[in-house]
Amino acid sequence: MAAGVVLGGASFVFAQDAQEPSAQEKIQQAGQQAGQQAQDRVQQERQRLQQAAKDATQGDSSHEQGQQQGQQADQQIRQQMQELAQQPEQAADKLFVLNAAIGNLYEMQLSQQVQQKAQNQEVKQLAQMILQDHQQASQQLMKVAQQLGVQVPQGLPSMKMQEIQILSSLPAEQFEKQYVAKMNELHAKDVSCFGSQMSLSQNDQVKQFVSQTLPKLQQHQQHALQTAAAVGLSNPGEAVQAGSRQSGASGRSSSGAGDDASRAGSSGRDTSGAGSSGGASSSGGASSTGGTSR
Repeated sequence: MAAGVVLGGASFVFAQDAQEPSAQEKIQQAGQQAGQQAQDRVQQERQRLQQAAKDATQGDSSHEQGQQQGQQADQQIRQQMQELAQQPEQAADKLFVLNAAIGNLYEMQLSQQVQQKAQNQEVKQLAQMILQDHQQASQQLMKVAQQLGVQVPQGLPSMKMQEIQILSSLPAEQFEKQYVAKMNELHAKDVSCFGSQMSLSQNDQVKQFVSQTLPKLQQHQQHALQTAAAVGLSNPGEAVQAGSRQSGASGRSSSGAGDDASRAGSSGRDTSGAGSSGGASSSGGASSTGGTSR
C-alpha cells in the first residue's frame, strides 16, 4: 500500500509498511511457534532417552565383561596359590612377583581413571608418572615371572575392579584426594617391602628387579607426599579411611590387591598391596610385595 503527499507542487509517494497482522493472526502465529517449540523439546527428550538407554546398555555390557574378567583372575590366582603351596621352593619369591604384578596392574588402571576424570593438574601429573613407570616396569616383571614359572593373571581380582569402579564414581575433587591418599599409603608400604625383599630374596632376577624398581618407588613416594600437600591433605591416611567406609570396607585399608591373592588362594598369608608392599609373610618368611612395580 502506498500514500501520496503534495509539497510545494511536487508530489511524493512513500511506501507504507504492510498492514500489521490482526490480533487473531498474532494468536495463530504464537500458537504455531509454541507448537514448534514443544515438538523440538519432545524430539530432544526422545534423543536424550535413546542415548541414555544406549549408554545403560553399554554400561551393563562393560560391567558384565568386567565381572567375567575379575572371576577369571580370581580363578587364576587360586590355582597359582595352590601350586605355590605344593612347591615351597622359591615360594616366597614367587609370591612376591605375583603380588607385585597384581599391584602393578591395579595402580595402572586406577591412574588411567584419574587421567580421564581428574581436573587437578598436579594429580594428573602424579598419575601420568606412575602410569609410565608401571608400563616400563611391567615388561621387566613379566620376564621375571616367566623365569620363575609364575602365571600372572591378565586382569584384576574382582574386589580390586570393584574398588576402582567405586573410587572413580566419586565427584572429581573427592576422587583426586582419595587417589593421592592411596598413593601415599601404598608407596609407604612399597618402599619398606622392597627394601626388605632385597635381603630376603633368594633369586637373582628378583633382586635385580627390586634394585631397579626401589628408586622409582621412592620417587613416587616423595611426589605423592608433595601432591598430598598441594590438594590439602595434611594426613593422607584420613582420606583412605573415609574411602574405605564409603565402599563398605569399614575397618580395613583398601590397599591390597595382594589381599585378593591370599583370599583367592586361601593361603592364610597377609599379601596386601594393590601397589602396596604386601607385608605378606610367605613361606620363607619373606615380606612379599603386593606391590607396585615401576
